[in-house]
Amino acid sequence: MLNCIAASRAKKTAGIAGTYRAAPGDMYGTCPDTCPLKPVETKTREIDREYESAVRHSVPKRGLAFLFTHFAPHLWAERNTGDRAQCTFNYSAPTLEAAANETALGNASVAVVPADYWNGRDSDKV
Repeated sequence: MLNCIAASRAKKTAGIAGTYRAAPGDMYGTCPDTCPLKPVETKTREIDREYESAVRHSVPKRGLAFLFTHFAPHLWAERNTGDRAQCTFNYSAPTLEAAANETALGNASVAVVPADYWNGRDSDKV
């Protein structure tokens, strides 16, 4: 299933169009088993290459496209090029350190931190 929404209400994507993909009957079916958010393993160990290519090359006219994935960048068929005509893949890393390491390698990366992590600070070096 591919669910398309006109304006996301999620904190990290608020106000932009988005899609969410899930395997039939399993909302975590397209996530790798290494995904820390999955409640149980589903044996998803491979990227759907047809879907990956379709997303990579699907950008709205005069728009931008982003994808967040728990599949590590070395598993992607293509690297991010910075070309606005291609979707930017973001690695959803399990830790800040992993996100920092991938970012240093040139891979767009994000990580989720606990609500009290910032303690009133605007930034932090990892």
